[in-house]
Amino acid sequence: MALSVSRDERRLRVLHLRSSAGLYGAEQVLLTLLPRLPALGVDVVLGCLRNPYQPTLELHERALALGVDSRLVPCDGRFDPGTVRAIRRMAAELEVDAIHVHDYKSVFHARLANRPRRALVATLHGHFADTRSVRLYNWLELALVRGADRVCIVSDAMRDELRRRRIDPARTVTVPNGIDTERFRPADAAAARAALGLPSDARIFGTAMRLAAPKFPIGLIEAFAAARPRLGESAVLVIAGDGPMRAELESRIEALGLRGQVRLLGVRDDLERVYPALDAFVLPSLSEGLPMALLEAMACGVPPIATAVGRVPEVIAGVAAAPLPPGDVAAFADALATFAPVPGHAATLRARVLERYAAGALARAYVDVYRGLGGHALPDARPLASPGT
Repeated sequence: MALSVSRDERRLRVLHLRSSAGLYGAEQVLLTLLPRLPALGVDVVLGCLRNPYQPTLELHERALALGVDSRLVPCDGRFDPGTVRAIRRMAAELEVDAIHVHDYKSVFHARLANRPRRALVATLHGHFADTRSVRLYNWLELALVRGADRVCIVSDAMRDELRRRRIDPARTVTVPNGIDTERFRPADAAAARAALGLPSDARIFGTAMRLAAPKFPIGLIEAFAAARPRLGESAVLVIAGDGPMRAELESRIEALGLRGQVRLLGVRDDLERVYPALDAFVLPSLSEGLPMALLEAMACGVPPIATAVGRVPEVIAGVAAAPLPPGDVAAFADALATFAPVPGHAATLRARVLERYAAGALARAYVDVYRGLGGHALPDARPLASPGT
């Protein structure tokens, strides 16, 4: 599907669609990507599908604060004909050249709304099937993206699954996640600990995750409990995030006698202030694509202790300890107990992120995707007169 050039070839305009339930990895990718595309010749509009269970959409509010033209799209359920009409009307009024979808609900409604036909790009941010309904949604998303002109994945490890679902490899593009390395950078550890109420002289491990089974938070708490006799009573584990397993984690923390040593911080929108407080960032996941939190922590100079899932081995190869077998609580506990910081290591970790996973590289990669659809070069970028014009 070739991109339209009806507005001559001066700029491209892309409508991004996302049905969001919070500020998770996919949302952070969008908030990193979208503000950077206009300077590269691609104007963007973000359509946030309304969630009937959430009166406020954090993605929409944060995008507006960053200067992104973000608009709410009506959506009253899993399928809403009004959503189809709203997307079709928005695409026509904005004269978009392509629609870029970021989840199953968006691709479902966009496929129905895409008349007249525009280029369709889909990004698969990673599938973590922790419930029956999520497994169904993942299956539906993979079935629907067969009709996309480009399917973008964050990790080559996802290619085998796409082949099994008969998605054309020629239309599949790997685009690694990227982060804002100005936002995520080394900072004073003592100040960060003081702000969080953490002891200045303790060993602090921490993570940011959705509290759901694929992230294996129960395994992390079990590993910390097992390592505690060797770490000492002052060691602390902090976990930023929320999710369906929170109550279960609270019960397990109580049962293991870890109240005070394991702290659940809840959802944080200031993780750049959390990571510098850590001696080590821990990632116990059973499955991942390219985890944003890992890249963010490394950009802050924090060494990781991580499992060998998704692109994690590639990210940390040569700059951190070898990744651990996923699900191996004993191995993770031993890694916690034997962890020792390496002087000067922060600069090495940050350099890896700057080299491979900075926001600029993410934006340029997606510009290449859009440019490849049309087979024509984008002109030199010039600023918009106003958002959305």
